[in-house]
Amino acid sequence: MPGMRGAAEAVLRAADSAGFEPRLFVASAGLGLVAASAVAPAYGATFTAGHADTVANSGPANREWWTHFSAAGGETLSGVAGDATLLVLSEAYASALDVDLAELGATPGDHLLVGGSTEVPGLTRLRSDLGLRHALGGTAVSLNLRMAEAWLLGLSEPKLTDELRMERWVKWAEGARRTERYDREAMTDALVLEFIHSLRTQQPAISRTPALRMLRDSGRACEQRRFAGLFAQAVTA
Repeated sequence: MPGMRGAAEAVLRAADSAGFEPRLFVASAGLGLVAASAVAPAYGATFTAGHADTVANSGPANREWWTHFSAAGGETLSGVAGDATLLVLSEAYASALDVDLAELGATPGDHLLVGGSTEVPGLTRLRSDLGLRHALGGTAVSLNLRMAEAWLLGLSEPKLTDELRMERWVKWAEGARRTERYDREAMTDALVLEFIHSLRTQQPAISRTPALRMLRDSGRACEQRRFAGLFAQAVTA
């Protein structure tokens, strides 16, 4: 996803500007924990619910899936972590990696988790806050990365878990937070299918996620899981 890649690159630049020497790793449901520079085959796998490529249908099943990577000799968070470790994880991915996160929390170091699913002993956590999207820009999907970038840009020294920085962040967030409201037109299955068929006539290679985004950007509504089923139906028809 180009937008996510650009947001990740912005985090790397912010980390470099803050005085760190960053290395980027990606938590992949298809490959495990890998360096972003690694060459990898194409694959379809995600821990995010509601996608055709979702690997499991529950948190425990996602965790079991992730343990296979470390059991097969793959990298772990504590294995690649440096003296300072910044983790940017969605709720679904953090839940899948909870054993790795617990192990990292037990490892001495300057560790910050942006997003995540719950508090982890030993890790300072900056909870995901959709209300900050108005101030930080970008999509909801890239919000955690943009929060990480903003956090790094506000550091006065290369130390992730800065108490003064946290105080400033909380004060800033209280003033910047905006509640997002959506007033989209609901659609019947027939209308959603008509939209998909029309869109695929114009863009035959379009995938489900950008198709749903275009539908919502047009002011209409469809729940993600329902849209996934209808999109699959339209593609195979």
